Amino acid sequence: MSEKLPWGLLALVLGWGLLLLGWRLSRPQDLNARQMALVSVLATVAGISRVPFAAIPSLQPTTALIVIIGSVFGSRAGFLAGSGAALISNFFLGQGPWTLWQMLFWGLIGAGAGLLAGPSAAPTATLRRLTVYAFLAGYAFGWGMNFWSWLAFFPPPRLLSLILLQTASLGLDSLHAVGNVFFIRLLAPSLLPVLRRYQAKSAPAQLSLPPQS
Repeated sequence: MSEKLPWGLLALVLGWGLLLLGWRLSRPQDLNARQMALVSVLATVAGISRVPFAAIPSLQPTTALIVIIGSVFGSRAGFLAGSGAALISNFFLGQGPWTLWQMLFWGLIGAGAGLLAGPSAAPTATLRRLTVYAFLAGYAFGWGMNFWSWLAFFPPPRLLSLILLQTASLGLDSLHAVGNVFFIRLLAPSLLPVLRRYQAKSAPAQLSLPPQS
């Protein structure tokens, strides 16, 4: 019975459903127009930064930039930045059914980064958390993309084929994870303070009412 199921179509429907749910939940009402404009620019930079590294599979600064964006502007902005970066990069590298799942998993990585650090977090602790998270995100992204490939192209999906697929991609996933550590260490110390200052300056002023006598 499972051999007759349209697994590719099911993967497409599942991916779109999860991505639309993520967009629905990630509308960043807590960001003003200036902050949202910067997040959009940063997402574009994150997407385009993948292009020069296309010749080296899995090595690119995109994931590190998405992690930095999410950690500063929050989970909702992180999801939008991650999904947007995937879409933008594939205008140069080629769109396909994989784009949907790249948007989903990079979006989830950006959303998760929003839980790691706030404006008051110590710089050293923040950098350490982002480094560990980015390292793990390299494997999580690869495993997620493998799951999509397994569901769509290995019908009927069986556990053994999934294990073999995950094992075969371990080298590329490790390169992604180690590359994320390198780019976080390279970019975060300079980007985090600048983005936090911009976020603080562009935040709406809080009105303080005089005490009631």
